[in-house]
Amino acid sequence: MERFIAMKKTLAILICFALTLFGSNMVYSQHYKPAGFSSWKPNFLLPNYRNAFGLDSVTRYDFTVTMRDGVDMDCLKFVPQATPPDGGWPTVIMVHGYGDNKETLAGFCKAQAQYGYYTFTYSVRGQGHSGGLSNLISDVEMQDLLEIINYVKSDIGSGVNPDRILIMGGSQGGLLPFMAACNGAPVKTIISALAPPNFASSWIENGSIKMTLLWSVEYTPDTARYTPVVDRMSDWIYANNKDKWDSLAHWLPMGRDFMNQVQNIKVPMLLETSWQDKFFNPDGLIQATALMNAPFSSYIGAVQGHGGDHSATEDIWHMNYFNDWFFHWLFDINNTILDEPYQYASTTLPYLVNKWSFVHDSLAVPYSDATFNLRFYFNPKHKLKMTPGPTKSNRDILYNRVSRNLTMQRAVDEEFKGTYFNNRFKKAELKYVSDPLPYSYKWLGTPIINMQYKSTCNVF
Repeated sequence: MERFIAMKKTLAILICFALTLFGSNMVYSQHYKPAGFSSWKPNFLLPNYRNAFGLDSVTRYDFTVTMRDGVDMDCLKFVPQATPPDGGWPTVIMVHGYGDNKETLAGFCKAQAQYGYYTFTYSVRGQGHSGGLSNLISDVEMQDLLEIINYVKSDIGSGVNPDRILIMGGSQGGLLPFMAACNGAPVKTIISALAPPNFASSWIENGSIKMTLLWSVEYTPDTARYTPVVDRMSDWIYANNKDKWDSLAHWLPMGRDFMNQVQNIKVPMLLETSWQDKFFNPDGLIQATALMNAPFSSYIGAVQGHGGDHSATEDIWHMNYFNDWFFHWLFDINNTILDEPYQYASTTLPYLVNKWSFVHDSLAVPYSDATFNLRFYFNPKHKLKMTPGPTKSNRDILYNRVSRNLTMQRAVDEEFKGTYFNNRFKKAELKYVSDPLPYSYKWLGTPIINMQYKSTCNVF
C-alpha cells in the first residue's frame, strides 16, 4: 500500500546535543558560482501555430527603454517579416536569470519569433548593458517589468497583440513576473519557474545562509552592479557578529518576499519548480498554490536551472504541458490543462549516472488535502520511533572539532570539501534508525527537525 505524507512542519524529533566546537576566524572572500548551476532557460518553444513546414523571416531590433527614474534598459525584440494575423502577433516576453543579460535569451527569442510571434527580452537593471543598480530581485526590478509591459503593449506598429502577451522566465526571470502578477500585470498569462514567493527567506532559513546567496551577492561589476545595501550583504554573511546576521534577516526579505500578495493575482499562472532546487526551498511553491485565486497549473519535479536532475521522460511530458497551456490561453483552445492543477514527478530508484528516475503523477486537489502528517521521535539506543522516548532528559554527544587555522575564506574556496578542509574540520555523525515502515510512503516537502542542543564552545 502506498501512502502520501506531508513533511513540512510535521516532523518533530526531540534530542539534546552536547557539541564541542573550536572557533575559526572569519574573513572576507570573493567566490564564484561553480559549474552545474546554470540559469533557467526555456527547454521548449511555444507551438508553431502558423507554418508547420517552414520558418518566418524575422528582424532583430536593439534599443533602450527609459524607466521612471531615468535608467535605460537595454532591450531587443524580434518581429516576423510577414503580415500579422487579425489583432497582431501573439507576443512573448522572456526575462533572464540573475547575473545574465538579454543575449542569454536572444537565441530563444529569435527561434520563437520564427514560429510567428513578436518576442522581446531585456537586460534587467544593473545587469548586462542596462543602467542602474541591481537591488537583488526586488520590487524595484518588478516596477521596471511593469513599465516594460506597457512599452510592449503600445508597440502596435510592430504588430504586437496587446491582448495576447505571455511572459516566461525562471529564477529571477520567474520571480519578477510572479511579483508583477501580484501587482496587476496586464498580460494574458505567465509561466514562472524556480520562483517561490518566499525566496529571500528561503535563502537564509533556519538561521543559516545558503552558498547560493553568497554566490549571488559576490558577482563582479561586469556581471551585476549592486545597490549599497546589497553590496553589504556579503560582508554580513562573513561577519562573526550577531548584529550583522540581524541586518541580513531584516533587509533580505524586505521588498523581495511576497507570499502575502499571492491571493491578489488575477493573471492565469503556470508555476513550476524542482524538488532538488539548490537555491530555494520548493515548499514555497506548495504554499503559493494553496493561495492562488486565479486559474493556474503547477508542476514540481524535474526542472533544470538550479541543480535539479534532468529527466528525458519528463521533458516529453513537459513539452506537451507547455503546448496545452499556451494553446488554451493564447489561442482560446479548450483543453483539460486546468483539470488537475497539481502536477508532480516523484523521484525514485533506479539512481543512474548520478541522477534519480522520475515517475509522473497528478492531483486534482491541493497537496494538503491529499496528505497526512507523520511524526518520529528520537529514542534511546539510537532508535527512531513513532512514539516519544520514556524521558526528556536523554542526551547524546556529537564531537565536531574545527582547527583554528581553518579560515572561513579557505572553507568557502574549498567548497567545504577536499583534503585540506577535511583535515581541519573533523565531522562526526549520529544515526537514528527506524524499524521498517508499515507502508510504502510518498514524502512531500521538506522534513522539519525540532532539536534542542547546547555547545561547550563560546563561538558556535
